[in-house]
Amino acid sequence: PAVAGTGTVDVTVITPAGTSPTAGTGNDFTYTLAPTITGLNPDTGPTGGNNNVIISGTNLLGVTTVSFGGTNALSFVINGATQITAVAPPHALGTVNVSVTNASGTSPNVAADDYEYLGGPNITGVSPTGGPTAGGTVVTITGSGFTGVTGVSFGAIAATSFTFVSDTSITATSPAQALGTVHIRVSAPGGTSPEVNADRFTYGVPSVSALTPNSGPKTGGGFITITGSNFLGATIVLFGTNESPAIQVSSGTSIVAQVPAGTGVVHVRVQSPAGLSTTTENNEYTYNALPTISSLSPSQGPVAGGTQVVITGTDLTGATSVAFGGNAATSFQVDSSTKITAVAPAGVPGAVTVRVVTPQGTSPTGSGTTYTYKSSTATVTYSLSFRWNLVTWAGPTGIDVIVALQSLDGNNETTSIYGDVTAVYFYQNPGWLRFFPAGVNIPGTNTLSVLVFGNAYWIALDEARSWVIPAGP
Repeated sequence: PAVAGTGTVDVTVITPAGTSPTAGTGNDFTYTLAPTITGLNPDTGPTGGNNNVIISGTNLLGVTTVSFGGTNALSFVINGATQITAVAPPHALGTVNVSVTNASGTSPNVAADDYEYLGGPNITGVSPTGGPTAGGTVVTITGSGFTGVTGVSFGAIAATSFTFVSDTSITATSPAQALGTVHIRVSAPGGTSPEVNADRFTYGVPSVSALTPNSGPKTGGGFITITGSNFLGATIVLFGTNESPAIQVSSGTSIVAQVPAGTGVVHVRVQSPAGLSTTTENNEYTYNALPTISSLSPSQGPVAGGTQVVITGTDLTGATSVAFGGNAATSFQVDSSTKITAVAPAGVPGAVTVRVVTPQGTSPTGSGTTYTYKSSTATVTYSLSFRWNLVTWAGPTGIDVIVALQSLDGNNETTSIYGDVTAVYFYQNPGWLRFFPAGVNIPGTNTLSVLVFGNAYWIALDEARSWVIPAGP
């Protein structure tokens, strides 16, 4: 029968023969109250269940059933009147009520008995994706299922620390680690995140060991291959302070980068989340300028060629060829980075463009690059006596002295005195320049190489001659 309160009473049986005795416990009956739940720890867990949940409450002695949203616990142990340890059963995602039942009834649904089944954590991205081997990088981890996070690991090493931000975000500090790439994994009541490409984190600052090629024009635009290590995750390649307009990370040891415009010698450096590569001799890139021509002196000469032309410009060092139109110079000498002395080849009447080629490219056209081949029937005649004659040169200016003495310009009216000349002298302060036909092949003998319009020259012959030359200048 119903009674007020709780407790144990004796059950007796009365018959005409008498009343049953009350001694012993075999006739005890205990009145209890319905159980209540005041808390769950933890109050979340994986959908796969099989995790322990401590249920706090009252009147838990005598509980016969523990239920998670209508599904019985896999097992449970009554620790006392106020605590039960139950093993959660598998269940679908969502929140359920945990209830306990004893002979007096089932615990009522209250907020304290809410238990949430969580999906396992998943990582969709980490930022940054790398850091130094010393650790200390604060990494933002994005994904889902992070509620209740219990741990974050970088490979097999636990994060130095981590902070739960939301179900979709965690910040964690990377631990020290050896060079290489590891997976970041998050552990939560729903399980541990699987390894995916999006959770990769690379330890190690990039290092550049070689550039191919290691030089190019100031204008940039070409591509180089950068060889080194720890390139995975690289986002920027710098040429000095200028960023490459396009890069492709081919592997952890190779990057193809487009060269930006620049000048001089710069260091090529690779930036990744782990840091910026250091500067060494191995990562030096040289910007080589295209050669330019600003002037020619003289800028004209006979079609027979032979005129010695001084080419003035910039970045002429290393010139491999000089061309007058489509014809290579008869010879040339690189005097400095701003000067080349070239002998014009034979040509046809008209203007041509002079170009200089270096390993960096070919000089462009411009106002100072035009050379004009002249063919004139006008001539100048000298009557030369035996031995010495003072001659004011009235032929093409800058013409090679050998060509001048041969008077070869395609004009059939001219004459050669080359075989009769023994010496040519010209005074140029502080001394005399000389040319001896017999010393052409003797190094250091001749110091006079060209004749200039208007200059006076002493010419010695071994016999009197009439000398017809093309008119200059």
